[in-house]
Amino acid sequence: MGKVKETMFYFVLTALIILLILLIQGPPLFINRKWRDLAIFFAFWAGASAYALLVVAQVQIPTVTNIHLLTE
Repeated sequence: MGKVKETMFYFVLTALIILLILLIQGPPLFINRKWRDLAIFFAFWAGASAYALLVVAQVQIPTVTNIHLLTE
C-alpha cells in the first residue's frame, strides 16, 4: 500500500505544479491578447502535462523505436 500512496502523492504534486505553471503563464498572455502565443503555449502545456502525468503514473509508454518496429 505504501507504493500506491507514494505514487498518488507524486501524481498530485505533479498536477499541482502543472496547474501552477498554467496560472503563472496563462493570464498575462490572455490579458495582453496574445492569442497566438496563448494557443501555442496551451498546446505545449497540454502535451507536456499529459506526458508528465503518464510518467508519474508509471504508465508504460512505447518508445519511438518500438512504435516503428510495430508498423513493420
